[in-house]
Amino acid sequence: MARKKNNIFIIFEPTCPNYEATCARVEKVIKELGLRIEPILINREAPDAPAFASHFGSPTVLINGQDIDPVDSDGGCRIYTDAQGKQSGIPSEDLIRSALLALK
Repeated sequence: MARKKNNIFIIFEPTCPNYEATCARVEKVIKELGLRIEPILINREAPDAPAFASHFGSPTVLINGQDIDPVDSDGGCRIYTDAQGKQSGIPSEDLIRSALLALK
């Protein structure tokens, strides 16, 4: 039986001040976990962006099509809340790690 290929999409707007730090954080956690997967960046403003990207704020991390922190979004800036209640425009390493561990 063929093994399902996992994917990670990072949806962003080029003017978003948090997307590069989100990319770096996702890549750091992937490396720590020893996963062999490379995130795919999707500029939601690009003419060739998939239609689904317009439904997510920036930055959004999707793993196998699932938002790691599902919220209703108007497509604006994302705010993530960590376990201690601290808010940030960048998802926490713990949030990313939990979502990636579900792949193993």
